[in-house]
Amino acid sequence: MPKVVALEKAQALRAQAQRLLDSVSDYAGPFSSSLLFWQQSLRNPVQICSVFPSRPNVGKSMCNVVGDCKGKPVIELGAGTGAVTRQLLSNGIKAHDLTAVELDREFSHYLSRKYLGVEVLNLGAEEVADLWLKRKSPKVGAVVSTLPIKLFDEDLQRQILGSMLDVMDEGASFVQLTYRLKSPIMKEVYEDLGLKASRASVVWQSIPPAFIWKYERA
Repeated sequence: MPKVVALEKAQALRAQAQRLLDSVSDYAGPFSSSLLFWQQSLRNPVQICSVFPSRPNVGKSMCNVVGDCKGKPVIELGAGTGAVTRQLLSNGIKAHDLTAVELDREFSHYLSRKYLGVEVLNLGAEEVADLWLKRKSPKVGAVVSTLPIKLFDEDLQRQILGSMLDVMDEGASFVQLTYRLKSPIMKEVYEDLGLKASRASVVWQSIPPAFIWKYERA
């Protein structure tokens, strides 16, 4: 099949799926967050970069890796529809201490409505530190990320991780979700920034299995 024909068919199927999701969105009830995720994945497949939203056990595992932030702020990058946000709140982080960062506008609006008291920033991850420093916010106890950072080029990885270090407390960690066995952040990036990396947890119940990586000052 010629590539042009195949692409046209794929676009037609995607449009059909989008119309189907739009038609049932008002009746989704408890499944509204998953439906929104799939809708936005169809609209922005490169930006969302995932087939399914994170499962609750992934969020729990990330919270276990974060540990006790002792009342310090926590920044969540790539909050999506709030699967990890919900677990952070359930595991003792106060809503007023949590900042959820999400580039997708629809996801951001959903998070603002769903999680009252949580600050939601509709920004790129690389823009957060500048805002944080400009308004003189306190150092953060942890950064939790579900960004598809493995797909980012070296410059963007360095920009995000380096800028987050500027707002992280001395003992804070950068906790990253990935679905690959190896570190999603390039070794030359985290080592140049003076960090060490460890695979802190594996969630085998996730499909595919999820790996939680932790980056902290060496």
